Amino acid sequence: MGGSSAIKKRRSLRSDLFLIMVCVAILPLAIYLYVDFFALTDRIKFEGFLRLQEVSENVSRSLQSFLSDRQTDLLLLSENPIIASEFASDDAKLYEMSKVQ
Repeated sequence: MGGSSAIKKRRSLRSDLFLIMVCVAILPLAIYLYVDFFALTDRIKFEGFLRLQEVSENVSRSLQSFLSDRQTDLLLLSENPIIASEFASDDAKLYEMSKVQ
């Protein structure tokens, strides 16, 4: 019976050493993954913010260009003598406005 208790101690010692080695190997990996996950999350948020900012700047430029073109159209229309005339018909004025578009 003395031999069976020595085997149990060896198995117990082996399993204890195995568990310690697994903890030593897995704990740093778990910490690394935890830190990396939050760093990656912050980076994704930051890149998303940069992309949104870029899109908003593009929309702003497009809108500014569109409004500038419409202002030019209005200036051209205001200088047109047919549109400024009191005696021109509505159809003639609409025809002149359609030329600008």
